[in-house]
Amino acid sequence: MFFGKGDCSRCHTVSGEGGFLGPDLTEYGATASATAIRDEIVRSPRAPARGYRRAVITTANGERIEGLIRNEDNFSIQLQSHDGTFHFAKKAELQNFERLDSSLMPTTYREQLNDTELNDLVSYLLKTPDRSKPVNGRKKEEDWE
Repeated sequence: MFFGKGDCSRCHTVSGEGGFLGPDLTEYGATASATAIRDEIVRSPRAPARGYRRAVITTANGERIEGLIRNEDNFSIQLQSHDGTFHFAKKAELQNFERLDSSLMPTTYREQLNDTELNDLVSYLLKTPDRSKPVNGRKKEEDWE
């Protein structure tokens, strides 16, 4: 499910394999309960976490670039586009700068995956942590927002 139908690996990494736009999920199952993981997968609407906020910029020459805001200050912005390229721009030189409120993570997993497939995905994430590393234990459902 992670590398196939769920297409999670397009953005997320597990044990060094997968994408780079989303968080590494290798240790996620070590600190989250099965219910918390499943709830996070199917949650909708979804607000992007800090470090995963999206924006679209239009450069002075009219090039439109969409990506994740990786760094920003009062004068400049650095975006990482979906292909992994980093784009640095001075805000004063942009034609347009638009923040996007939506997350890159799909909100359609409840429709895209059946219950068995969702359970398989959760089971995979629960089994991926490196068991040789000490962890603080699983969080209880009430610990998750």
